[in-house]
Amino acid sequence: MSIFEDNKILLPIILLVECWRNPNNEVRKSCHWSFGFRLLPTFCIMFLILLNTGCSNKVKIYGTVTFPDGEPVNFGSVCFEGNGKTISGYLNEKGDYFPGELEDGDGIPFGVYKVWLSGTVLSEEIFNKRGEATGKNQYTVRVAEKYTLPATTDLTFEVKRGGSKRFDFTVERPSKTGSKPQR
Repeated sequence: MSIFEDNKILLPIILLVECWRNPNNEVRKSCHWSFGFRLLPTFCIMFLILLNTGCSNKVKIYGTVTFPDGEPVNFGSVCFEGNGKTISGYLNEKGDYFPGELEDGDGIPFGVYKVWLSGTVLSEEIFNKRGEATGKNQYTVRVAEKYTLPATTDLTFEVKRGGSKRFDFTVERPSKTGSKPQR
């Protein structure tokens, strides 16, 4: 017996080298199928392990933000603060959002989040009768102010493995008294 017959690891390597060294011999034709069938179970097991464990700790979530009467909040962004991060997603014309950590729709990590809205305070410069800027701004708060800061919002939710991926929120309209926004 030679050293190559006893060593089960070295023999396939030598056959592989022989396959590529001499492309016109019969050994190469048989090597292709031999190695393919030997590696197939290994690749199947690796694929099943990766499929089971997953490659990411993020979940693609979505939802809708509406007022109590069902009208969508179709301006600004919905922001999620938790795990030391702030993640956001733009609200479309239907009030739908698809947040992402790096870009819209790429998902957010598992965890508990506070929800607040950004871009909901409209600031317009005030002009005098001659069309000159006065240096003052008029603020219009388009949702209740408590939803515009992470410190004041009461909206929360938790993203769990295997849990819901849809999170809808209802926010109140601003009060009629219309105070200047807290910033």
